[in-house]
Amino acid sequence: MPRSRRPGTRGKLPLAELVDEQFEAVLRLVGAELVLWTVLYARVSAPVNRVLTAAADRHDTPTDARELQVRWDRIIVLRATLQGVAVLALGLTLVLS
Repeated sequence: MPRSRRPGTRGKLPLAELVDEQFEAVLRLVGAELVLWTVLYARVSAPVNRVLTAAADRHDTPTDARELQVRWDRIIVLRATLQGVAVLALGLTLVLS
C-alpha cells in the first residue's frame, strides 16, 4: 500500500519531505520574529525617531533627549538580536537545503 504524501511532494524522498517541513518551520519562526521586530520598532523606535528628526529639522535639541536615548538603548539590542537571528536562520536554511 503506498504511503500518503502531502500535496506537492510527489516523488520526494522522506528526507526531502523532512527538509521541506523544517524549511517551513524556519520561515514561520522568521516571520514571527520580524513581526515582533516591526511591532517593537513601531511602538518604541519610530516615535523616538520622529521626535529626534523633528528637533534636528528645527536645529534644536529636545529637552528630553536623555530620556529618548534611554528608550532607544532599551530596545535596540533586542531589535538587533531579532533581526540577526532571522537573517542567520534564513541563511542556514538556504545553505542546508
